[in-house]
Amino acid sequence: MRQSLSHLLDQAPGVRQALPHLAALEAALEEHGPSVLGGMSRPVLVKLCSQLSGLPLPNDDPPLHDLLERLMRALEASSPQAPPAQRAVHLHDLSDFLTDDKLMVADASYTDFAAAADEMATTRRDPL
Repeated sequence: MRQSLSHLLDQAPGVRQALPHLAALEAALEEHGPSVLGGMSRPVLVKLCSQLSGLPLPNDDPPLHDLLERLMRALEASSPQAPPAQRAVHLHDLSDFLTDDKLMVADASYTDFAAAADEMATTRRDPL
């Protein structure tokens, strides 16, 4: 599998930089063999499946198809992450607007806006 993946990644320059998850999988397969697929997290498996299935896999390369199949099975076996718990909002966390500082909203012309924006600018235009 590693050899077939390496051959696929060698076909175009810059593929390993563009698909870093597949490049890491190539190194992991070299070091640990196919058993490494069982210890991967769901987000990594999603990325690997996406990157590998997005490449043109040659029909005459069964190890690559086997690798994709194993990745898909590992993804199916992994439990989906629970959505992040929403923080409970208490009414005292919200602004009650009972302060002396109030937000003032008013219409302004473009000239006024441009002048205010120019005052806030950190760089200045250099005359030609």
